[in-house]
Amino acid sequence: METTHPVTVIRKIYKKAALLLIPAVRGAYHMISDGTYGFSDWMSGVWLDAAVLAAAVIFSILNWRSVKYSVSPGRIILKKGVLFKSERILPEKRITSVTCHRPLLFGMLGAESVYADTEGGSTKRSDMSIIIRSSRTRDFYTSPRSGKTYRPRVHEVLLLSLCVTDTPASAVYAFILMNRAGKILGRDIITEFISLAAGAARYAAAVVLAVEILGILRNFLYFSRFSVTRYGDSLYFENGFFSKTRSMCKTGAVNYIDRRQNLASAVLGLGMVFIQCTGYGKARKKEALLVPAAAERSAEACIKMLLPEFCGRTENCGAKAGAHCLRPAAVSFLRYVRTPVALCVPVIIACISVPHFAEVILLILTPPLALLAAVRATAFRRAGIFSEGCEISEKTEGCEKTEARIKSKDVMLTLCYYKGFSIHTVSFRASKISHVKIKQNIMSRNKNIYDVTVYTCGEGGHRHTVRGLDIDREDPQAYITSFPFLQGVFF
Repeated sequence: METTHPVTVIRKIYKKAALLLIPAVRGAYHMISDGTYGFSDWMSGVWLDAAVLAAAVIFSILNWRSVKYSVSPGRIILKKGVLFKSERILPEKRITSVTCHRPLLFGMLGAESVYADTEGGSTKRSDMSIIIRSSRTRDFYTSPRSGKTYRPRVHEVLLLSLCVTDTPASAVYAFILMNRAGKILGRDIITEFISLAAGAARYAAAVVLAVEILGILRNFLYFSRFSVTRYGDSLYFENGFFSKTRSMCKTGAVNYIDRRQNLASAVLGLGMVFIQCTGYGKARKKEALLVPAAAERSAEACIKMLLPEFCGRTENCGAKAGAHCLRPAAVSFLRYVRTPVALCVPVIIACISVPHFAEVILLILTPPLALLAAVRATAFRRAGIFSEGCEISEKTEGCEKTEARIKSKDVMLTLCYYKGFSIHTVSFRASKISHVKIKQNIMSRNKNIYDVTVYTCGEGGHRHTVRGLDIDREDPQAYITSFPFLQGVFF
């Protein structure tokens, strides 16, 4: 059995930082005492502080020495516990993802964090999380010697850094907002406090702009050495400049791929591709990026190279991709844009009620509402559920019917919908569906308009909602063969 890296002791002590409240409270009481509790009295109690710190250090060392692991063919064993012993066994075949993270400080100390996950793990914590010596990393992760590799170009990484969270737009918006608001407030209300706020607004805007620029630089460095390799039934990811991260995930554990766009990238025809793999990205709280900002055709080529399992098998059945689809009804357009339109009412009321601040209110709220309306309108044009699999007719005889059902689960489904300020195009196999939820409001009962929510497999489940779909219940066979998950729900 191998022992974890000694740097684990520092992490254990850090987690017990709450114990330091005891000396802190004693010191604060000494400072605010009225003289009845003097410095000599405080010094006489230092032994208590030393005892608390010594207990934290001793317990952390014992805890570190109790954590041991072994990697043998077919399984990983992790033992831990001082008072209560526990042993965890992770079969190699059940491991869906492994992540090795080495921050800059860990690199100097020769340490590396390792996280491993399985299908049955927690939604918040990894099934196994230990700090090992860098020389033992090969027991958990080995870079592939061959395979199909994708490395983004520099301008793609830069576009990703700029667009991943709308960083430049938010920075420019904050700068203009604070600068303009300061001028308005300083002109309309001449008070010492408002004048001070007006003068400070420019400095605040500069700080916001600097923070946003640092965010762009951080994202650029994090993805500057990004690469992904397909080898066998696994994907291998590497990224990071100072802080290096290497990950492996099984393609069978990939639940769906997500082509994501905001308004700017949708207009430019660019998009980012993410994957959802059980456990991958959970430990580092990072989304699993597959392709940075790239043209739609280039992104599809990368998906076909790295994850051919998520490309519709239409060439073997004579069907065209997207030939079977459920689209929103025309009357559903109002449902897509009703939220930003409805929010305009309180904005107008606020401007009328407080005319002195009307310009500030409009400056703050108009851009986000306009952006949200534009995203919803763009999403309405693209929204829908698309089937890219083969048409399979249901048989009436026993074994043939069973075979047809098994094949129908192999249908590739693509859902396009909006979430917040982003447009998502999610693709997955019908076999990855856990359950389906259908909603219909009272105003749409005579129009066959439904909201369809599809829940896909994964830790905690993942929800995808397409709103305002027009489903004709008079022709059930047209939907059962192309959208097997609707069978038994409508028909």
